[in-house]
Amino acid sequence: MRKLFRNADNLYTKIPEPIKGIFEFLANVFAVLTVVGGFAYSGIKIIFGIKNPSASSIDLTKVILIVMVAVLVMLLIRLKNVKANMLKKDQYMTQRDQCISQEYYRFLHDYRNVINQMECDYKRQNLNLKLLTDTVEHFLENALDYLTEILSTITGEKVCGCVKVIVGEGFEKISYEEAKVKTFVRSRNSQEERKSFDVRFSSGVKISDNTDFMNIVSEKRRGNDSSFYQGDLKEYAESLKKIGHKYRNSTDNWEDYYLGTIVVPIRIANKRLFYTSEEESYNILGFLCVDSLSTKAFTEEAKQRNIYLVKSYAALVYNILSKYQFYLKQLETTPVSVVQNNVQQRNNNTYNNRKNRRKKNR
Repeated sequence: MRKLFRNADNLYTKIPEPIKGIFEFLANVFAVLTVVGGFAYSGIKIIFGIKNPSASSIDLTKVILIVMVAVLVMLLIRLKNVKANMLKKDQYMTQRDQCISQEYYRFLHDYRNVINQMECDYKRQNLNLKLLTDTVEHFLENALDYLTEILSTITGEKVCGCVKVIVGEGFEKISYEEAKVKTFVRSRNSQEERKSFDVRFSSGVKISDNTDFMNIVSEKRRGNDSSFYQGDLKEYAESLKKIGHKYRNSTDNWEDYYLGTIVVPIRIANKRLFYTSEEESYNILGFLCVDSLSTKAFTEEAKQRNIYLVKSYAALVYNILSKYQFYLKQLETTPVSVVQNNVQQRNNNTYNNRKNRRKKNR
């Protein structure tokens, strides 16, 4: 009997969903009609029997048996549906949890390696501008891929991302109304048109031309928001219009690229930095942004989960960008000849080591 049910389960899972849906619908209809028909038939027979005592008596056993079979069929079908749905849910949750843990581990793994590798290259005087920039860009690109993959998995919608940096300001106190921000890196799944836009505006766009950023950094902002979260930007723009405000976005035809977005600052409190005397406010290096063309991606119910996830990435991205700025300044003050001599010395050492090993092997 168990083998029979197991074979039935295997056969059931192989049935295409459209065919399965039609079959289940017809089975439900049949079961309902059987129950209704059975009771109707019994009622007619009872009435007929009262009016015609001489008529043949009703076989209640058969009626009850028919009704029980119909109800049993209906329950089995429902049970199959519940079982199939639970199996799908379990599989989805397993895949989702595996994706989250795997992509997050990759991010932390890369972070550990990159931040130590930069220091190692710098101490050995192997670091140069191209190597430094390539290393940071590659790390951030991978980090965005990991983050957007997690968000796409848990939301069921395509999510893209980018890192935007404040340009030309360094560590000093800046005026956000005058400062500019430019896209440093995008996730690999971003549209090519958006990358072309980044090239055209490589010098940056004003922070004040973007509501998303100003809601985070402006001293005139309402509340103490440390993020910008909107699942439906068109609806948000309309709500601003009703109170006499305007949603500002420096991206041409932004609604062609995204309708929902999350923006968090890449920052640290100034009181935690030894090279600044400020005790208030934050040192902001840029913004971590994710977005989607779907208005279902970033729901209000998942707001806190989504924001904290993006913030967790931004926290470590700060360290990478901070180290990037530090090494850029160090490279500006390091004579090229020092690096070249060091590279030549390393090559000589490698050659001598190989030569010595050959002698030992003779």
